[in-house]
Amino acid sequence: MMKRTCIGLMIGFFMFLASCAQDSTSGTNNDVKDITGYVMSVNEQIILVTEKTEGSQPNAAVYTITEETDIVSTEGEKLSKSDLSVGTQVEVWHTGVVQESFPTQATATKILVHTDEDAQRVAKGIHAAVQTLDPNLTWWVKSVEEVDSEYHVTFSELMGDTEPVVIKVDQNFQVIE
Repeated sequence: MMKRTCIGLMIGFFMFLASCAQDSTSGTNNDVKDITGYVMSVNEQIILVTEKTEGSQPNAAVYTITEETDIVSTEGEKLSKSDLSVGTQVEVWHTGVVQESFPTQATATKILVHTDEDAQRVAKGIHAAVQTLDPNLTWWVKSVEEVDSEYHVTFSELMGDTEPVVIKVDQNFQVIE
């Protein structure tokens, strides 16, 4: 009887271990879609993307771009890192491994760049408006409204330390004072 119990426990233990094992063949099929938002900062291998959420704080993530990162347009065209600029609307997928910080940090596996005409105009408006903000702070786009051929871009500081700032940009992408 004791022998059967030990064998049963061993079988149960090995079944438990087998159920906990990770599939080492998993790769890009396990990519996680993360943020749909605006690029707020671009460096050589890193971008900061922010996304408006239901609450007062945005989602924000810093993504490392590697040689394996697939950057494509919404039309399916292959793009490069140089096509990513401040104001560009993107959707980002990552490896599933995230460093828990604020903003979070992950390695991008795919970046889908919104390249339709409306998205490009909004990107130019955001890009022009960002130039007037304090570069020592990290900003996110709270809203973009088109009013009478102008863009009214509302920014908030990522850490919430300042009041929101509304910057108006005309149809020629010049900041209106």
